[in-house]
Amino acid sequence: MNNSSGGSEYLIVLGLLLYAWLTYCLYRIALKVGMENAGIAFIPFFNMMLICAMIDKPAWYAILFLVPVINFFWSIIVWMRLSEEVGHSRWLGFAMILPLFNLAVPGYLAFSRE
Repeated sequence: MNNSSGGSEYLIVLGLLLYAWLTYCLYRIALKVGMENAGIAFIPFFNMMLICAMIDKPAWYAILFLVPVINFFWSIIVWMRLSEEVGHSRWLGFAMILPLFNLAVPGYLAFSRE
């Protein structure tokens, strides 16, 4: 009997690795900005509230991440503001819309010396 699942287990592992990378970067960015509750970066939805707190917006703005179409534009605004918060150009945050840059930019913001 052929027991092939079409590689779905690799996609699950890849998704978990990407989640771990992005949440760890978010954790490091929160520490840079001086957030005392940076540990919630690893908890789904609460990490969106943490992002809002880092850019000085109320926690309920996290709902905008869940609204189709609006979430695309809101994410651009958020990453541009986060880039400014850690001392980089806001256009670096705009690069988050580019494929593969959306993996590199959080790492750069989290681990750069600025």
